Amino acid sequence: MTGSLIVSLESRGSLSIVSMARPERRNALSVAMREELIAVLTTAMDDRDTRVVVLTGSGGNFCAGGDLDDFDLADVEAGRVRMRRAHVLPRLIATSRKPVIAAVEGSAFGAGLSVALMCDHVIAAGNARLCASFVNAGLMPDYGSLWALYARAPHALVNEMVMQARELSGTEAAAAGLINAACPEGEALERALAVAEDLARRPPLVLQAIKEARAAATGLEDLFRQEIEWQARLFVSEDFAEAVSAFKERRKPEFKGR
Repeated sequence: MTGSLIVSLESRGSLSIVSMARPERRNALSVAMREELIAVLTTAMDDRDTRVVVLTGSGGNFCAGGDLDDFDLADVEAGRVRMRRAHVLPRLIATSRKPVIAAVEGSAFGAGLSVALMCDHVIAAGNARLCASFVNAGLMPDYGSLWALYARAPHALVNEMVMQARELSGTEAAAAGLINAACPEGEALERALAVAEDLARRPPLVLQAIKEARAAATGLEDLFRQEIEWQARLFVSEDFAEAVSAFKERRKPEFKGR
């Protein structure tokens, strides 16, 4: 097993397992972990022996979303810079030559859910908690999640998820078609590896063609441009600052629309 202290890479024949490893923060996506994920996923994608990548989290959680202790933006332009760099991760997953499978246990909130849904297959424990929680923080969904959500699930359900932060269990998400399958707690990685082994036997060029064609035909880059502009403004809004304060003070935020 290789990698940093916060992201690990394990090779199992034609499969690579990439694991987020900040269990004390439920694998919250800090800038440092995002950069490590990009580096480790790139290593796995460039490995000639790897046919399929499995992405998971350690300590019983997938990813609790963006680390709210990791936002220090001076102005809107700083937000644009942050979003452009953040997009490297979902773009890498969505447009990579090799299939990526998410194995989800515990929480997949905010950007954590976005990252999971950018994967080609998602296997989650039945009691996993999936939530596009951005609105609670005074932000819009990012990391391409609107692209993935509306492509996967009925619009009525997605509207509830993104506008009201409706939380789904893994079982509910599978029933709605948002993810591929739900499984007993503690078995998500095992089930994901079984799917990965099947995909590893498929023609690699065909899988690559499918991924590239889908990403190019659905307006993902247009969505990324919208995220850069809107999220950059929201990062410096009073409502986002209030959401962060409320989170740290364990109270409900009071949004003012500015």
